[in-house]
Amino acid sequence: MANSNLNTCAVVLLGQGEQLRILLVKRRFPPFANTWALPSGFLKAKETALEACCREVLKETGVRLEKHSGHQLTPRKKSDRDPRGEVESTPFFFHIAEDSQLHFDQHTPAGSLGRAGEGIRDCQWFPIEKVPALAFDHGAILCEVLGLFWPTFPTVSSLDPITAIHLPYIFGPKKIDFTKELAFYGGSFNPWHEGHDACLSVSGAEQIIVVPDSSPWKQGAVFQGCRFQSYLSLANKLKDKHIPVYPGYWGMEDGNPTFKWLSGLKLKVNSNVPLALVMGLDTYQNILTWSQAKELIMLLSKIYVVRRAIDLTDKPEDPTQKIQSHNPKLSVIFSQPHEHEKISSSEIRNS
Repeated sequence: MANSNLNTCAVVLLGQGEQLRILLVKRRFPPFANTWALPSGFLKAKETALEACCREVLKETGVRLEKHSGHQLTPRKKSDRDPRGEVESTPFFFHIAEDSQLHFDQHTPAGSLGRAGEGIRDCQWFPIEKVPALAFDHGAILCEVLGLFWPTFPTVSSLDPITAIHLPYIFGPKKIDFTKELAFYGGSFNPWHEGHDACLSVSGAEQIIVVPDSSPWKQGAVFQGCRFQSYLSLANKLKDKHIPVYPGYWGMEDGNPTFKWLSGLKLKVNSNVPLALVMGLDTYQNILTWSQAKELIMLLSKIYVVRRAIDLTDKPEDPTQKIQSHNPKLSVIFSQPHEHEKISSSEIRNS
């Protein structure tokens, strides 16, 4: 008998670098019929989540996984994550170094996949940069896994960063020099528009890492669709500019204050690397209300503020003086005017 509200799923990756692939299945039945997903299923009575995870992957794909190689990810408990009702999922991550290390059950020919039936229409290995829209919150789970391969950022789970696996160029840190000033541009970017591009081009920061994350100021802006697809779209937009987009926090269920991850950065010369934030003027006006704002300000050497054509009559007074009273060494740099100051994500969503 299955535990009707306890679920598990598997992120199974093969290879690394530009050859990194992921194992996906196409669902046969609702919800999300004919949609690609991570191999997944419900726990049986007296079965652990890891045991169920390996069993489901074997049943749906023919790939045999070793339980000791599974890494538990952040449990997913959000009430609306599954249209069937409240379903709690414990995801796991597995990595297989190369094709020769793949193992199949006795009914699956070596080197092939195929378990049509059991609720699955198809199963395939996909290059990471070719992953289609995924069912449920599986895209968010994949983003969490890709974040594990950035040794600089603290992970959202109990896992340590995994340095032995390299991402395709589009998803990695690109040409960032982690011994020089690092500027981080965070936001929900729902959707990304020319005003966001302006934050990258006119801020004055030389090295910017974009960090998609949930914004506490935009709780009403419900995200629709696959988180990984939105991340992939942004990574593609910025690929030719060599601007990296960190995936690990996009799709978290819990709050993720900037101070929490910024203070946990793992830098080789941590105390000597200047840290900065890039933000629009509207965001800057509210920075003193952020979680642990004073502690965050103490971490920074600069704040790059990009101008926005906003009505400031109902906004707090210019916070610069108060900010610098907490950290007199912090520089606040305002951008020059630019042609995209009036663009607003909320107006685009409501149009």
